Amino acid sequence: MSRRQPSQAQVLIGVIHFPWIVKPLWSLLTDVVPILGYRRCPYFVFAGFLGVISMLILSLHQNLHLGFALLSLVAGSAGIAIADVAIDACVTQHTISPSLAGDMQSLCGLSSSIGALLGFSLSGFFAHLAGAKGVFGLLIVPASLVVLVGILLRESRVRNFAYGRVKEKFLEASKVMWTTLKC
Repeated sequence: MSRRQPSQAQVLIGVIHFPWIVKPLWSLLTDVVPILGYRRCPYFVFAGFLGVISMLILSLHQNLHLGFALLSLVAGSAGIAIADVAIDACVTQHTISPSLAGDMQSLCGLSSSIGALLGFSLSGFFAHLAGAKGVFGLLIVPASLVVLVGILLRESRVRNFAYGRVKEKFLEASKVMWTTLKC
């Protein structure tokens, strides 16, 4: 993106952030649609692999076309957004006291912000040290850790889930979410 006009770069950044705009959809999916009987673990594994594959493509491919690079960056962003939704759901689900759920979410947000600040602070150093491809290669590590979380997370299996009613449950959860947002 360094050889793009600022307005073009802003459009590309907006496209890369699109998975965060549709974050409520990821939330509905993780809450409503269990995969192989689990609500969180498969989403962590999927999000991690999405991140690993996209960062591998960006770090190893020479002369990657802008469209493919953009697609890889969007996929990496989607992986992070899906993992973020899954961890938020885990925190909310496992909070001992329902009154503390908001505080726990705030603590997660603070932790995420501190991590982002640290990442932004070190990114210039690593880009200078290893180059852009090296930084993308380094980003495989956190994505791999997300896969590991999905594998190691203990979660009870959803028994006898009616997959035929997914559309109905999705619409029901959407209505509840909309009602919450209107307040």
